[in-house]
Amino acid sequence: MLFKKAANAQAYLKMGIQGFAGDGKTHTASLVAIGLMQLLRERSFPAGDRPVMFIDSETGSDWVKPLFDAADIELEVAKTRAFVDLKDAVRETEARGCVLIADSLTHFWRRFCDEYAARKERRRGLEFGDWDWLKREWGAFTDLYVNSQCHIILAGRAGYEYDFFERDDGKKELERTGVKMKAESETAFEPSLLVHMEKHIGLPDPRTGQVEMWRTATVLKDRSRRIDGRVFKNPTFADFRAHIECLNLGGVHLSVDLSRNNAALFQDDGKPKWQREKEMKEVALAEIADLLAKHFPGQASEQKRLKGDWLEKAFNSRTWERIQTMDWPTVNAARNYLWIELEGCEYAIKPPSYDGGRPGAAESAQQGASAVQGTASGEPPRGEPAPAAKPEPDRADVPPPGDAGAAQAPEATARLLTAPQGRRGFDADAFARQMQGAAERQDLDTLNALGEQLRDVLDEESRARLTDLHERLRGGLTQRQRQAQPPRRPPAAPARRASRAHAE
Repeated sequence: MLFKKAANAQAYLKMGIQGFAGDGKTHTASLVAIGLMQLLRERSFPAGDRPVMFIDSETGSDWVKPLFDAADIELEVAKTRAFVDLKDAVRETEARGCVLIADSLTHFWRRFCDEYAARKERRRGLEFGDWDWLKREWGAFTDLYVNSQCHIILAGRAGYEYDFFERDDGKKELERTGVKMKAESETAFEPSLLVHMEKHIGLPDPRTGQVEMWRTATVLKDRSRRIDGRVFKNPTFADFRAHIECLNLGGVHLSVDLSRNNAALFQDDGKPKWQREKEMKEVALAEIADLLAKHFPGQASEQKRLKGDWLEKAFNSRTWERIQTMDWPTVNAARNYLWIELEGCEYAIKPPSYDGGRPGAAESAQQGASAVQGTASGEPPRGEPAPAAKPEPDRADVPPPGDAGAAQAPEATARLLTAPQGRRGFDADAFARQMQGAAERQDLDTLNALGEQLRDVLDEESRARLTDLHERLRGGLTQRQRQAQPPRRPPAAPARRASRAHAE
């Protein structure tokens, strides 16, 4: 069942802080982390005794350490700008920490993009196709951030957003439209509490000459709506506590169930469902065409009429172009109907059988299948002794041109050509055995006809292997037939010249 009774599954703080240089991002993030740890200790949560983790890309942790020491809270620091360390920091905080501060997130994103550009040798900047991979990798971090079992505060540098506007004279002008965190463009969507820090400088005091300076925190987003849009001067933990009180502290945290996916829309090979159905529909239409050609061969008007009648029964249409536009379920049901009516059974893919009722044929077919790989390379199968050379048949065993054996050649050729390429697919091993059988019978016509069919083999590897086998079999058969022919009578022209010289 997809839906269940709603419950508060937000147990950890997911906060984002952005601002320009000197706006107080690191200081505010540290105050919030210290206040959160003290709240957990007041409520006797075991996480309150764990350390605060600080992954630092600009040495800000050195300046806030006295704040943690004063509050008797252990602070562990990792100074790095590697994006892989950012993801590892989240996992390590889940294992043995409580709160993670990542400052500054901008450095991790910029370093990630710069390394990618250097490895791809993008001297003129990243290309449009590069962003897809970068955003997907960064998305793996944001998914981890939202669903992680720990409190995380992200601090990032602010940057301006720009857009073009048309002036009264028709010219476009680039204007500043807003402020955003300088990281991947969708990062600011992930925190539940997003704060923008600003620094303010007042006028100098005329008596003392001192300049008043203060910071403000503007709440850009608060999903609890408790402090959304509020502005706090020199903010502390108490200003954001209303949002934190809405969390299910100590409870189960689940933001998004990432275990659910769209596997039902894809096949095992990764193809979308619509593409797989398109391919299956094309195969089914080809099989229907072959089935009708099998039961109503020829191009006579009567045969065409019968084919159209059956198409109309199955598809309610006699036009092949109209049938090709129908969806896969319709084509599949029509194929099954035609199979029942014309073949006497439902459509099913059955494994091919080559025994034909001949004694020992099944064993021969199994041996032939294992020998195909050896014949393609000119060597016997691994682990098997090389077969003894067969004695070449006498010329009398080959049916002469007007004999009854030659009359059966077209029928045998047709049987050989249709057996491996029936409506169930192409069997390269069976095709190789047929060419070997034609060579053993010294049936050059059938061997040549089989060679013509190789042009229709779609798999390049199978076509190359079978073509090589065909050329070797045909060359050997041609050479044996030449050796079996009686020698030609020497020309009599020299004798006539000698007689003329004697008369003179």
